[in-house]
Amino acid sequence: MNRALLSHCAILAAFATGIVCAAETPTLSAEPRAATSAAAEQAQAAARVAAPFATFAGSTANAEALATALKTGTTATLTTTPAQASATTSIVPPTKPMGWANVSHSLELAQFALTDAGVFRPTTAELSAALVGGVVVAPSGKTVALPGVLKQRAAGMAWSEIAQRYGTTMRAFNRGGNAPRSTMAADAGRVH
Repeated sequence: MNRALLSHCAILAAFATGIVCAAETPTLSAEPRAATSAAAEQAQAAARVAAPFATFAGSTANAEALATALKTGTTATLTTTPAQASATTSIVPPTKPMGWANVSHSLELAQFALTDAGVFRPTTAELSAALVGGVVVAPSGKTVALPGVLKQRAAGMAWSEIAQRYGTTMRAFNRGGNAPRSTMAADAGRVH
């Protein structure tokens, strides 16, 4: 009888271990799924924020790379594909990682700065100038020095101050992106 009891106990122990192992298995595999889910959510958020800037950035991939880089504080590598050759530009944000609203503000102000300078379809180098500072040449041939939206933000400036330096307000962007456009002639006295 002892053998039967031991055999029965062994079967119960094996059964219980199987149940415990089965119960633990989803928990162990849930962690990678959670990481994958978080990455997917991050990518979806980047796509939503980047969507209005796809044409401005030269492609959806460039806009998403910029949005993700600003969100995470990492380098963005942008690609321009002209008819003859492909070129890449790396943009290293001088800012800390940002929230999505701040990412949007950065891209709005960079777009405004370039549009205000007369650059409507910027190259990746011109995008870099708008974000981290540099010189752009308007189609009219006028050279415009841009202080860089991100560089100003990293120096501690509020969005409203940065917008004011470009002759606009954040309120103008918050009302549907119809920020007032000033002409280059009116900008002669303004610091770029």
